[in-house]
Amino acid sequence: MRLTQRLEQRQIISPRLQQSLRLLTLNNVELEAAIEAELEVNPLLEWEPEAFNLGEDVPSSPARLENIDWQDYFETASRGGYFTEGREEFDQLAAASGPPATLAEHLIRQLEVSELSGRDFELAACAVSALDRDGYLRLPLAALAGEVGTSEDELERVLIEIVQRLDPPGVGARDLREALSLQWRAAGDEAPALAGVIIDKRLEAFVNKSPAELARSLKVPLEELEAAVAYIKSLEPRPGRAFGGEINPVLLPDIRVDLEDGDVEITLLDDRLGRLYISPGYRDLLAADDGSDEEAARFLKYRLTAAASFIRAVHQRRRTLEKIAAAIFERQRDFLTVGEPGLKPLTMEEVADQVGFHVSTVSRAVANKTADTPTGVFPLKLFFTGKVDASEGPMSVEHVKSLLRDIIDVEDKSAPLSDEELAAALAGRGVRVARRTVAKYRKELKLPGKHDRKKRI
Repeated sequence: MRLTQRLEQRQIISPRLQQSLRLLTLNNVELEAAIEAELEVNPLLEWEPEAFNLGEDVPSSPARLENIDWQDYFETASRGGYFTEGREEFDQLAAASGPPATLAEHLIRQLEVSELSGRDFELAACAVSALDRDGYLRLPLAALAGEVGTSEDELERVLIEIVQRLDPPGVGARDLREALSLQWRAAGDEAPALAGVIIDKRLEAFVNKSPAELARSLKVPLEELEAAVAYIKSLEPRPGRAFGGEINPVLLPDIRVDLEDGDVEITLLDDRLGRLYISPGYRDLLAADDGSDEEAARFLKYRLTAAASFIRAVHQRRRTLEKIAAAIFERQRDFLTVGEPGLKPLTMEEVADQVGFHVSTVSRAVANKTADTPTGVFPLKLFFTGKVDASEGPMSVEHVKSLLRDIIDVEDKSAPLSDEELAAALAGRGVRVARRTVAKYRKELKLPGKHDRKKRI
């Protein structure tokens, strides 16, 4: 055996930071449920139906919570339970959070304990945030790469080497075949080899042909074929199914955006969350501790630390979301007056650079959240869009799609335009895109092809 030494950098995420990241991914509806769950398990945490007011009486935090002077703490901490940001590392028991409620949370937790470089972690987190409720990546890689400011090849490497190796098997797939193939490969020698052949090369025949016909075409015994078919049927076609379906089933806006005298005003719609604070009764109990019951005092200190950590994480989420939303809509202020045609090209990396956060933090902050704007309620992710070169300068992909929809709306319905003709029409408006790009945008808009548009008339 040979012993060697090496110097390397590892990303270590403290329990306190893990909790902050977990809460950051939640929308208001999910955060309300998380608060209710925390109130049930922590008797030192209390709630009242008041809006947050971060400007009132924010006390200084102690140097380290586990070495705190409790008497001094209770004399200086406000009833509001607010704490300033510090560098303390919280005890793991106090900061431990419950089981993940969503697929994204489950995957992010796995990334946080992995030995990834900072850049790979950011890209993997962005890919995870783009997965749909079934665990599929439906968004084209080129579009997602444009959002996060990287190459399509680099993002595909991260998807294949990192995201698709997470639990549950099959997550991060781009279609059914890939989802089944990932699960088959994850099973290793326990999976029938024939099942892999069917998934990779004969999946359509598997669906459309009888086992006997498929066995004849593959020249294998019927018993072997039936065993492979049974195995494939045991696989999960929707890898994210176990994590609760729709991530955001109730469309309640998380923020409101207004234009006041030309200035962008951001309002977080979190009044329903009320105000969290440390229980005065338990604070008095701890302050009067005479040391006679060390176990009870230790329990209360743990719970106090957990309550303080949770309150801090909720407030940090609020400030982070507010800062990121302000940066987004300063760039997209034209959208607030004219809608989609006013969208500017914008990537998460650009916003991250502006506010001084990692790209993965921006991705978490906008995940599953919506904004109530003067032109309607929209997912925050809508405001990140790639760019297309145009005669008047870079144009957002969403703007190009809007132009494409306008062209199709006014076309001669007795002779609809082909994708090539649509590309020419866009070129006439100063936007040059390839025919295949037009076809892709048209499909993303759920607009049928030339033949079907004519057929409907």
